[in-house]
Amino acid sequence: MRGGVTADKTEELGRHTESARLMRREYKHDKTSCSSDHAVIVMDYSQNLTIPSESNTPSQWYFCSLFSVSCFGIYYENDGVQTNYIYDESTSGKGSDQINSMLAYFIETKLVPNKNNYVIKFLLTLADMGVFEHVDYKFFVKGHTKNSCDRGFGHIRKYMVTAECWTMAHVVEAVNAAASNSVTVHVPRGSELFKSYKSVLTELYKRLDGVQKYQIFSIDSAMPGVVAYKKGPDSDAVEQDLRRKIDGILTAKERVVRIMIMQNANLMSMLSDPHKDVHNFAGNVLTALGD
Repeated sequence: MRGGVTADKTEELGRHTESARLMRREYKHDKTSCSSDHAVIVMDYSQNLTIPSESNTPSQWYFCSLFSVSCFGIYYENDGVQTNYIYDESTSGKGSDQINSMLAYFIETKLVPNKNNYVIKFLLTLADMGVFEHVDYKFFVKGHTKNSCDRGFGHIRKYMVTAECWTMAHVVEAVNAAASNSVTVHVPRGSELFKSYKSVLTELYKRLDGVQKYQIFSIDSAMPGVVAYKKGPDSDAVEQDLRRKIDGILTAKERVVRIMIMQNANLMSMLSDPHKDVHNFAGNVLTALGD
């Protein structure tokens, strides 16, 4: 054996590989389980794009700080279409508020992840509000995260190599032309799409401890405020009630609905007419897979 390689390290690598294999099997199963009442989405950030971008990059550019453009993709397994959200560094950054805002917009416009306490809490509010009966939020093992979004990101990178982009409009046009089975949503500077959810989610729910140790999180509307989480598909689930107590009373669903709608009035559209079109999955199942 090579120097420094011990039996403990070999066993740790074996456990890591087995965990990745199980999550990959779970992912393939989820991809085939989508139906008229079960939405399956995969979401991930692409490597940042830059402005300007040329097919023949001038050598001087390597010493410059180029304008950064974020690309967040949500691949909808049910119809095989990827939605790419494009915004530049002057519009916003990358964090839980941005992910929650784009996820809410996608659910609102398409149906009706960043392993982070706030994203889990946001999905918990959707179940507590009755938007979904059940939500599964699953993560790949680090180092083994290839997913459906990467295919779309690959098309974008390949197209951008030959495209000349000097403005944000050029980037949006290039991303839109990169693949026929994708939709591009440009989030311009000053857009009201990005909301701040951290304060209200902290007010409604407690922190989920040890979130980075787990791969699968399940939420059911029949159990308000409860998150069941486990380390892998074959592991035993542990449950935790995240509802806060005020004067000895746990947070009620009605309070969740009232506070969330005050924060984002567009959420009302998910509740007011849950059967307005075929893409609305209100009252059914959502499986979200993130990196």
